Amino acid sequence: MKKFLTSLGACILFVQVFSQAVSDSLFSVWTNSKTSIEDRTSAFEEYIKSAHLFIDPDTTLILINQLEEFSLTNEYQLGIARSQKLYGLRHRMIGNLDSAIFYYQKSLLIGEELDNRTWIAALKNNIGEALWKKGDLFKANQLYEQSSRINIELGNYEHASITYMNWGVMFKEIGLVKEALKYYDQGLIWAKEAGNKMTEGDLLLNYGLIHFEEGSPEIALDYYKKVEIIYKNIKDNRKRIALKLNKGGAYSELGQTDQAIKVFKDCIQLCDSSGIRDHKFEALHALGGVYANIGDTINAITYLDEALNFSKEIEYVRGCIVAYNSLGKLYFQKEDYIKAEEYCKKSFFTIPETVWLPQGEKSCECLYGVYRETNNHDSAYLYLDRLHSIQRKIDQNKSELRLKSSLVKFRVNEEREKQEIIRNAEKKENRNTIIWIAAIVFLVGIFMVGRMILLKKSKIEIEREKKRSDDLLLNILPEHIATELKKTNKVIPKHHDEVTVLFTDFENFTRLSQSIPPDKLVAELNSCFSAFDSIARKYAVEKIKTIGDSYMVAGGLTNPGIDAVTRTIYAAMEMNEFMVKRNAERLLNDQFYLPMRLGIHTGSVTAGVVGTWKFQYDIWGDTVNTAHRIESHGTIGKMNISHSTYSLISSMTEFVFSSREEIEVKGKGRMKMYFVDKIVT
Repeated sequence: MKKFLTSLGACILFVQVFSQAVSDSLFSVWTNSKTSIEDRTSAFEEYIKSAHLFIDPDTTLILINQLEEFSLTNEYQLGIARSQKLYGLRHRMIGNLDSAIFYYQKSLLIGEELDNRTWIAALKNNIGEALWKKGDLFKANQLYEQSSRINIELGNYEHASITYMNWGVMFKEIGLVKEALKYYDQGLIWAKEAGNKMTEGDLLLNYGLIHFEEGSPEIALDYYKKVEIIYKNIKDNRKRIALKLNKGGAYSELGQTDQAIKVFKDCIQLCDSSGIRDHKFEALHALGGVYANIGDTINAITYLDEALNFSKEIEYVRGCIVAYNSLGKLYFQKEDYIKAEEYCKKSFFTIPETVWLPQGEKSCECLYGVYRETNNHDSAYLYLDRLHSIQRKIDQNKSELRLKSSLVKFRVNEEREKQEIIRNAEKKENRNTIIWIAAIVFLVGIFMVGRMILLKKSKIEIEREKKRSDDLLLNILPEHIATELKKTNKVIPKHHDEVTVLFTDFENFTRLSQSIPPDKLVAELNSCFSAFDSIARKYAVEKIKTIGDSYMVAGGLTNPGIDAVTRTIYAAMEMNEFMVKRNAERLLNDQFYLPMRLGIHTGSVTAGVVGTWKFQYDIWGDTVNTAHRIESHGTIGKMNISHSTYSLISSMTEFVFSSREEIEVKGKGRMKMYFVDKIVT
């Protein structure tokens, strides 16, 4: 419960929530054709944020499209910038940070072209918040500094206070509490200067969160009561819900169960009556946790089930994962191992690789316990190994975060010392003092850089030793083929009736290779294919080969059946998501990127080993050629599948498809194809 509550109140992105009357007034301005384009687009932006952004993501998307089309038709650049920022906010609210940054960056570029400094400051704040969520603390710190400086120069003290609050949240989340309080203090100064009681309340809420995390829920409650006075007469239900969630968490930590249950139930009721859906999961899950803590299993399961169903309804993936884990743990404690296995497996296989590691750790702990208690030793060892692997990753991430925290703190202190040097120099005109202090800063900088280099070298050495331990033969051939080759010194080609073949290809790769230095192009290709290798291993599909910029895998060579088809689909979806995120990051950093198509077809193939020197495992047949054709007739960022593959999985509710018109395919005639749009948990 605590993990959810500590994140509330942290993401203030220049978004306001108004009353219904104000929302209606904003919409009337938008629909009034006699009003100026500036007033119409500004009002429509605020209407979308106030009436739909946090409540109905699908309607939000439709309205943003309207704003974008209107602005494009009228060639109104600031309106286009508004639409791109709204796209970014929508992606941020559903957790798609890479997509959020992509759209924020597009909006920022327009603001820079217009030399709109207020807009620039706001977008730098938004991008900074998304970047530190992704772990890029250095760049986030720079953007927050730039945003606050611009706002102060313009006299936008309200926005400056919000940036300082987000800045403080960043430091709080990486464990630098003292630094966080300094930025909260500065934010409070600017909020009072602007006369903004709302932001003042938000900052006091964050003071309370720090005390809550530091193990002082009673002090946190004192702050929440101050916030309650400020929020008393406001019509912003979102802030009232956030306050109730945090109060409920504090009551729960203090053992005041009745108060916690009452507050969480009030919170759920307020979410329903106000139509604010994005906090309802936290309230339902927290309420289930309170009941679980006092041994009321029936109510605990009731509210956790409701939290799970609600997450499915709003397509909140992280909520589904957390609810699955909580239910799995509860059933494990009840010794209902069948249901415990069901829920924890759903959690584990919903979690993207390397993402939300703590939830993966909980899933593996639960599954290891289930299989241990049911004497399924093979599965128990499997999930124990996975658990240890995740725990190593968590420890590594913590070490990296501590290092990043130290470096960020050092840079912040370094900047302060530099500013102090300048002020002292101006007052005392003492050049020797400046040189002496600068030398100290320089030496400390050398020490920190040396430490980073040493840590980097150590990490490289560990990875090098691990690589040396890999078995060469298993890196070239599938395990069963390697075993056969070692026993008989040959491999007999085998016919397989149902194999699902996946092809990927990068668009305009040949043209790109003529303008990009070969070493950079090969390095990027290697990064992408290495990620694809990991994904193929994760879903137990066989990597066949790479052909230039194409990557080929097959599912069903060792374990045929419908499961092989679905595993190939899941692998393709994760490969596509990886490329979308990577391309967004590279575009943000002004680097070249590789748009990708995917194609999948299912049919019969022949598989075997080619040659006796530098041999390789390969597959042949019309299915391979057809899969390549399906890929070449695909669309960037979409998963294109043949009718053959579609017919095998069309009845599965976990996949969402969109049908395409029949397409003329060279050597095949007209073929029916489908897009797999998404996977529903």
